[in-house]
Amino acid sequence: MREIVTPQGTSQIYDLSDVEVPPPGVPALVSGLLAESATYVVAGAGGIGKTWLMLHLAAHVAGGETWLGHSVVAAAPALFVDLQNGEARLLRRAWMLRRSLRLPSHLPLHFVCGTRVIAHGAGAPESLAHLASVIDQVGARLVVVDSLVDTMGTGEENSNEDMALVIESFRRVAHITGATIILIHHVAKNGNDWRGASTIRDQADGLITVSKVEEQKGLLRFRTTKSRDYAEVEMALRVAISEDDVVIEREDAPVAASKRDDLRDAILA
Repeated sequence: MREIVTPQGTSQIYDLSDVEVPPPGVPALVSGLLAESATYVVAGAGGIGKTWLMLHLAAHVAGGETWLGHSVVAAAPALFVDLQNGEARLLRRAWMLRRSLRLPSHLPLHFVCGTRVIAHGAGAPESLAHLASVIDQVGARLVVVDSLVDTMGTGEENSNEDMALVIESFRRVAHITGATIILIHHVAKNGNDWRGASTIRDQADGLITVSKVEEQKGLLRFRTTKSRDYAEVEMALRVAISEDDVVIEREDAPVAASKRDDLRDAILA
């Protein structure tokens, strides 16, 4: 590798001598599923359980424990940015998750609500800089933003130009902070297509869909439809949410209720 420096900037130039042996792959946050410093969009119908799934994922990243068969490379702080549900609903869900998984109070799982995150239009640079500062200050390696449409500002959800700018803005935040960013999104009314501009598919590093398995109540299909770094993943998940318990398990590898204590035990060990 060599550098070319001009008054306008510096470029690193590689040639074939730099790849005589296999180079290291992209570092993973969650093996086979999420890469470091990448931006993903998770989409599904309203009320299907996207927020619960991402809260559940964030808790396992913070605890450094395997999530639904995918190992977390190392325990890392996680940040959930709520732009849609409000403080009361978010903290209620956090309480339910903590009680169900018996999470210790020192687990580095953080929540933000009541703060606007704007990725398009007036105030966007300042808003994104604030988000990056929050990510840095809590040391978050995983950031979940709920939801994508709430960050559009003056942008139009159906505009490819506007949506490309929004996704690229979050990719820059991911690059600057080193955090993996997940944007929660919705599907169209037909339940099959992504809502809004098609450029989401082009700009995001990975796309994940969550859909119902119609013939089986409480069963969801979790599927990566695009990944720059990993093979396609598809899982059948059993999801049961109640005031007393939050159960999210792989249907093809069911976990006994007592096994859900493993996350807490591993953290406290």
